[in-house]
Amino acid sequence: MTTYGIEFVPGAINVKQVVKYTKLAESKDIDYAWITNHYNNRHAYPTLAMIAANTDTIKMGPGIMNTFTDTPAAIASFAATLYEISDGRAVLGIGPGDLSTLPKIAIQPVKPIARLREGVEQIRKLLTGEEVKKTGKMEFFDYDGAKLTGNPARQEGDPDLYRSPGAQDARTRR
Repeated sequence: MTTYGIEFVPGAINVKQVVKYTKLAESKDIDYAWITNHYNNRHAYPTLAMIAANTDTIKMGPGIMNTFTDTPAAIASFAATLYEISDGRAVLGIGPGDLSTLPKIAIQPVKPIARLREGVEQIRKLLTGEEVKKTGKMEFFDYDGAKLTGNPARQEGDPDLYRSPGAQDARTRR
């Protein structure tokens, strides 16, 4: 089955316009609304919350999150919250980050695929309700007792929250 998505850049248009256009996209049977997640645009989190509150069927997510500007724990918390307020319509776009933009905000994109791989592993654990314990095997995110409160975003049988070529790269480049 073919699915269709649209990406919006809040900042180029304001958040209320993004919500209006997302509702229009939903009325035209677009499946996904992606919100650009860069430091120089309006923030994706509240924009996605507004979309969730004002739509009924369209799936939504950030396009894309990365483990340089957000920690895996913060990403998991965001994903669980969006999943809850959207009644399960959240998807998580995650990748290595915009390697040309990160240095502009004093972040050196060192080992982006390794960071992504570790980040996706920790996000998945947190979203299933697992307490993530220190293993000594992680270079970037060796959490020691991290656990999301409340119900995890993913329950047995729920659809996968992850959508990203970068996430696929993280799984295959071990």
